[in-house]
Amino acid sequence: MLTLSTSSSSLAAILDRTGILLPLAGLSLLVLVFIYHDRALGTRSRRAGVYFPPKTLPLLGHTIWMLKKGMDREQHQIFELTKASKNGCAQLSVLGAGTFFFLSRPEYIEGIQKTYFENFEKGDFFQSRFGDVLGHNGIFVSDGHTWKTARKTASHIFSAAQFRNWVQVVVHQELDSVVSLLNNLTLRGNEAVITLP
Repeated sequence: MLTLSTSSSSLAAILDRTGILLPLAGLSLLVLVFIYHDRALGTRSRRAGVYFPPKTLPLLGHTIWMLKKGMDREQHQIFELTKASKNGCAQLSVLGAGTFFFLSRPEYIEGIQKTYFENFEKGDFFQSRFGDVLGHNGIFVSDGHTWKTARKTASHIFSAAQFRNWVQVVVHQELDSVVSLLNNLTLRGNEAVITLP
């Protein structure tokens, strides 16, 4: 049994040594632990119907779990999370990074990218990290009017006729050059190291 007793003299001694800041910091920490008991500090609460993996820590959420798992098999781990859910959707809460939702069903991805796109903003965090890779005004990074314009452009480019006439030709040319490079390496008979990006 835990008993807390404070005499006025011991409380006064603590206040004399630390001032009012230490008790206020302790009280603030307790309030934050109460509010964020199952997720990382500053993240959204659990969404109803979305799988939220167990073993979360107050104020840290899934941060320790993510650090332990590492990044080497990240895609496999995300797939396992979505497989553990009943509906193919999982939510993680990571300190400093925010709330992440992972989807593994094509109809959900279509809903986000096409049907209900205005409800799912990518935001500055996503755009600043992936803009250089996916293009700052591209369909996978932009929001709002820019997204609509990029989507309309992409739908014209990737029509069936355009795919046959343009994309397929370019892909075959690039694959032929890769096959040629690999053939040349094997004909030499010595070992070669290929560094992929």
